[in-house]
Amino acid sequence: MSTSKTTNVLIFSILFMLLASGVCASVIYTVGKMGGELKLRAQAIADNSAKIRTYKELLTQYKETADKRSQLDAFVLTENEVGGFLTEIERIGTAQNIHITTNSLKIDKKPDTSDKLLVQFGLIGNEENVRRMLTLLESLPYPSTLTALTLSHGKDTPTESTVDISVTLVKHD
Repeated sequence: MSTSKTTNVLIFSILFMLLASGVCASVIYTVGKMGGELKLRAQAIADNSAKIRTYKELLTQYKETADKRSQLDAFVLTENEVGGFLTEIERIGTAQNIHITTNSLKIDKKPDTSDKLLVQFGLIGNEENVRRMLTLLESLPYPSTLTALTLSHGKDTPTESTVDISVTLVKHD
């Protein structure tokens, strides 16, 4: 009898040990799975924190550079300011005793880069004044390039010039 009782206790102990091992394995698996999810969530929180920190730094830099940006705006030309730009060039030409005309005007729209203002001016006046005006056009305070230039002068005729200029336009909000 005691052998039967011992056998029963042994079987019960083995079953209990298997059940306890199964529960332990299940707990270990669940904890491991939750740990992986926790790592992903912690990484997401860290990424969001870095984005927030970067945003705050950029916002601070944006506020700190407001004065510098407004000063730089004087040196960039937008599509809305083209009329004022042409008027100013013509005013400068008149001040240089030059007859200046805008022969052609085109805005070259580029989808991936800045737009370009393509303008051709005609200049008529004495040689010294025309050359001075050309120097002024070469040194515009805008990102610009003289793309073509013709100059003709005779002894008894006024100097004539045509100048093609490409000015980079800046897109503002």
